[in-house]
Amino acid sequence: MLITAAFFVGWDESSFSSLREHQSLITHLCPEWLSFTDLATGPVEDDDAALDLLPKEAGFKLMPVLSNLRGSERVPEAIESLALAADKDKEKFVAQLASQLGRVGAAGVVLDWQELEQGADHELSYLVSFIARGLRKEGLETWLCISPDATFSQWDFRQLAGQVDRFVALLHDENGETDPAGPVASQDWFDGWLEVIGRSGNPSKWIVSLGTHGTDHAGGPQPGEEISFADAMSRAGNSGATRLHTGSPSFNGTFSYFYGGEAHEVWFLDAASFANEWNAVRDGGFGGIAINRMGLEDPAIWKILAHSGRANPDTLGTDISGGSAVTSIGRGEVVNIDPTSFAGRRSFLVDDSGRISCRYETPPAHPTLFRMGSDRKDLVCLSFDDGPDPDWTPAILDILKSRGIKAAFFIVGSQAEQYPDLVRRIAAEGHEIGNHSYTHANLAKSPEALIKLELNATQRLIESLTGTSTALFRPPYDADSRPTSVDELIPIRIAQSLGYTTVLENIDPRDWQEPTATELLKRVKESRASGSIILLHDGGGDRSATVEALPRILD
Repeated sequence: MLITAAFFVGWDESSFSSLREHQSLITHLCPEWLSFTDLATGPVEDDDAALDLLPKEAGFKLMPVLSNLRGSERVPEAIESLALAADKDKEKFVAQLASQLGRVGAAGVVLDWQELEQGADHELSYLVSFIARGLRKEGLETWLCISPDATFSQWDFRQLAGQVDRFVALLHDENGETDPAGPVASQDWFDGWLEVIGRSGNPSKWIVSLGTHGTDHAGGPQPGEEISFADAMSRAGNSGATRLHTGSPSFNGTFSYFYGGEAHEVWFLDAASFANEWNAVRDGGFGGIAINRMGLEDPAIWKILAHSGRANPDTLGTDISGGSAVTSIGRGEVVNIDPTSFAGRRSFLVDDSGRISCRYETPPAHPTLFRMGSDRKDLVCLSFDDGPDPDWTPAILDILKSRGIKAAFFIVGSQAEQYPDLVRRIAAEGHEIGNHSYTHANLAKSPEALIKLELNATQRLIESLTGTSTALFRPPYDADSRPTSVDELIPIRIAQSLGYTTVLENIDPRDWQEPTATELLKRVKESRASGSIILLHDGGGDRSATVEALPRILD
């Protein structure tokens, strides 16, 4: 029986939606949960993994991912240091890891360690073998991710084969986000790597990770953007792309469009590319596949997995569902929305070699966020939510005034009514004021009439206190610039109908968790590359750490 694993992220509602609908078709779930970037702390658990929300009676085995990611950056030093450390230090690491895995009922771990040096005597391969032996004593499996690049030949597969339970070949970054635009995984490239893997050992020990995403490359030096299949369809439809197809020679989809004065080139994987890869894995006698990742995929791939046999056009159908996925176009954290959705249509063909191609007659439409913002890497905007507060807002205003820096304060109407002098001071000192609702209710769960009342009441209060109105809105609880559920779009749509511009964010150090000032600064630094708007709070709780960290953040 082929393994059907799936990579999963807890911060993306579309990942959960896909899991809820298709959990019966997967044998192993691989959530992003652990990272190892500091030798002193060992594996660190990600608060956003949401393992407690996974289905309780699911039939799949849990195989959490242990990466060397810090934010979006790979950090090799801790792993390389552990590889050179004494065995007693490795034993301590294994004991901590086994305890963490046991606590969540995991069947094992997936090591996704990249951008590492093997060492002169294959110390890295020895470390992985050591970990696998230790975990096996605890009844836990070890899977090791292998990238198809120059590091492939550096792994000592002979040493590893007796200890590692499965190798996971990551065959979906032929041209990644930092490479020039090109296929995500062209079929000839994919088949070539299957041949290399087959020669390196027993193919049945290998799981082949199949990509489900696309990449959007704009002009200029910025890296490409990873996008979902739904994003690709939305951008193709909005741009009026014609002759859209997945076929020879790459069997990846591609199209070009213009947005915000920039030329974009998109490459994406769909059900046709998945079908060709699935057939190649089956024909090659490999141990299984891993969907990388849930929530980004063309929904039709699940028809292939439900059929379980060799994929063919008859199993794929012609309709492409629209509606539930939330898509986006552009970059930045200032957004407006087009709520249009409808189904699309396509046809599949098979050529004489058995490869499947796809021609899109009508791409589906999904609710779409049009994102805007500066692409200047040397500029950020500081924003503060949930105030004004008599303890924290004055302290923050004092710090900003001493530095000559302006910020944006998204105020709560009920707080503004209690502390009107603070609202007047914010305006008098030249800061922006935005509407953050009157009661800080979850507007995504509120009726439309109440949303309008919340916004209008706060607007009238701002006008009466400052003599000016505001066109800026930020929804409570859902400020991240990549909403993943249709419910999150409701307050944005209603605010837009009232003339507001919605300001979201991509740098959220979660100061509402009340971390230390040092941890808060660390989180801002780690997320800095993700966006240009920083979310902090001047109300809603104890903000002493925010006040303490603010000068260091500004520095």
